[in-house]
This record gives sequence, C-alpha cells and structure tokens, in this order.
Amino acid sequence: KQGAQLAVESVAAIFKKLREVSQSNNLSLPEKLVQDVNRIYEVCCSQVTGLASSSSGDDIEAQANEAFQMIYTSQQTISEVIDMLKRYKNSENQRERDIFNCMIHNLFDEYRFFHKYPEKELKITGILFGSLIHHQLISSITL
Repeated sequence: KQGAQLAVESVAAIFKKLREVSQSNNLSLPEKLVQDVNRIYEVCCSQVTGLASSSSGDDIEAQANEAFQMIYTSQQTISEVIDMLKRYKNSENQRERDIFNCMIHNLFDEYRFFHKYPEKELKITGILFGSLIHHQLISSITL
C-alpha cells in the first residue's frame, strides 16, 4: 500500500502550527523537539517560494513582542525569558538568533519611553536589564 502524499505547503502549514504551539510556554516540551520542529519548518519554507516570508521580519518582531507581553502580563517569569534568550543567542537556528537580536534591540530602543512607564512595568524592565547584564547576554557588539 502507498501512503498518502502531502504537498510541501501542507507539511509547512502543519509544522508552522507545531512551531507556534511548541514556542508557547503552555507546554513543557523537550528542547530537542522544539528545535526539530523549527528546523523542519524552515526546510519546508526553503522548498516553496513565498513560504519563507512567513518567517520574515514581521514574524520575528511578533515573536519578540509576544515574549515581552508574556513577561509584563506575568504569564512568564523573567528567569524563563532569560533562559530562552540564552538558548536563542547561540542557537544554530537563524530565526531564534533573529528573535534574540530583535528583543535586545527593541528593549534598548524602548528607553525613550521609560519615563512614561507605570511603576510596575518600569521595575520589571529594570530587572530584565539587570538580568541581561548578569547573564552576559548583551555585549558591545549586541549594542
């Protein structure tokens, strides 16, 4: 018997959804599984013109913003985000490195608005900056 054949676009759509689910912090998935899902999705995207744009700058920016939102709404701790950033900084996955760079850039770019931050958010941001420095996640090259 011959198994069912799926178009690359279908496989990419499945792995895109798996990637979204695996990157949400609602599940405790093994890191290797998350990396494999991301790798397979990227391979699918590279095979089909037009799919690669789904992991473009807008997608990277959305992921970065989502991570910050999770911190500020207490859905994720600063420690959890720092652990994620540690993985992403030196990841073999270009997309994860792009998310890391976007998050660092956005955080430093946001300094212009700190005077408008409510006290709670300003405290969270201060702790986040301190944690980035403490864990040596930023360098003069990053800046």
